[in-house]
Amino acid sequence: MGLFKPDLILDSITDLTIDIIISRGIFGIILDADNTLLAYNSLNPEEASLNWIESLKSHGIKIVIVSNNFNKRVSQISNKLDLPYISMALKPMPFKLYKAVKLMGLAKDQVYVVGDQLFTDVLGARLAGLKVVLVKPISSHDSFITRFLRKIEKIILESQMKRSK
Repeated sequence: MGLFKPDLILDSITDLTIDIIISRGIFGIILDADNTLLAYNSLNPEEASLNWIESLKSHGIKIVIVSNNFNKRVSQISNKLDLPYISMALKPMPFKLYKAVKLMGLAKDQVYVVGDQLFTDVLGARLAGLKVVLVKPISSHDSFITRFLRKIEKIILESQMKRSK
């Protein structure tokens, strides 16, 4: 599996159904915040995302938010959702992803990393030896660096799609 190749590509976190999760032996989700769980400039996830999180919790799926963003923002989001979190993760470096797996008390093969970026979420998951789901970003609003990287991501994803045909 390539460093930039996700296990699944979905439109949204809500497309990662409990049936998919359970059928693949997944018991934990490491969830990115910005443009995965909620829009980059928001503190409030949409109702569908809230329902998805509650469904996972009700099925015993453990969730930890792992974000590169600052503690203040990530803690506000996590407190609203009653979820543990790790901020300033420095993804794609894998160290905080290892910490999240340990926090959940699961084996690496029982965890999905779910995020919207190849260069942070997918690469970080691969470097940590984790399975990864790439979702489309919720919003087109991003930092300057992320907007630049998304152009490169598009080229990589298109290349992967051509090779898989």
